[in-house]
Amino acid sequence: MDDYTREMMDLKTLVTRTLEKKGVLAKIRAELRASVFEAIEEEDRVIENNEGLPPALLGSCNDRARQLHASPSGRLLSALICEYLDWAQLNHTLKVYQPECNSAKDSWKSEIRDFSINNGYELNRNEDSRPLLLDVLEGFLKFENMTQVMGGSSRRESETESSLSLDTRNPPRRSSASDSLPHQRRSVSASQASGAATSGYRKDESNWRYDTEDMPEEVMRASTALENLQLDRKTRNLTSSWRNVKDGTSEEEEGKD
Repeated sequence: MDDYTREMMDLKTLVTRTLEKKGVLAKIRAELRASVFEAIEEEDRVIENNEGLPPALLGSCNDRARQLHASPSGRLLSALICEYLDWAQLNHTLKVYQPECNSAKDSWKSEIRDFSINNGYELNRNEDSRPLLLDVLEGFLKFENMTQVMGGSSRRESETESSLSLDTRNPPRRSSASDSLPHQRRSVSASQASGAATSGYRKDESNWRYDTEDMPEEVMRASTALENLQLDRKTRNLTSSWRNVKDGTSEEEEGKD
């Protein structure tokens, strides 16, 4: 390879990189692709009109996409995409997209006009205009966020109400009657009743009276009744013991006589 050929190769590489970096080659490729599609589309129309055969290029997407594009939602979807391509001035891409979607040229404009009138969107185009697809997407996202926020707040309110209702139905119990009552001896013999049980009872009684400040009224009544019952039993035990002692003394005096 001589010097001239080497210099031309370097120049070609430099020009190609520069055009690629500035997007000129991408635009040329898109324009060439669009021109090829337009030529094939015109040929398809001639074949379809003259021979009634299905076109070779129109509707080249899959079956699911064709069914979607035939529905009202699919037509609106294609129209929003075409409106965005037109807004971004991707004209060559738009020329390729429409034939592949089996949609007529500029048919998306009527769809966009009807959608804008029904939903209150403005179609005035200026430097600060935004694509309609972006407005629809942002509106959907705002609605989803509002739904989640409202759902979360309502869920928290329902949980709060349920917890309050549970607290109302089941109030906290400070203590039960069995826990609040003083620890008394279950069985007391007659001999023990007159002895050490008296001091123990007084100690339990003082402890019980100290704890009655925090007792409910019903527990206090039950405790008072139990206290009276125990006092009555102790009185009867002491009385019987005193009578036994007195009877024994009388018998001894009679024996002496």
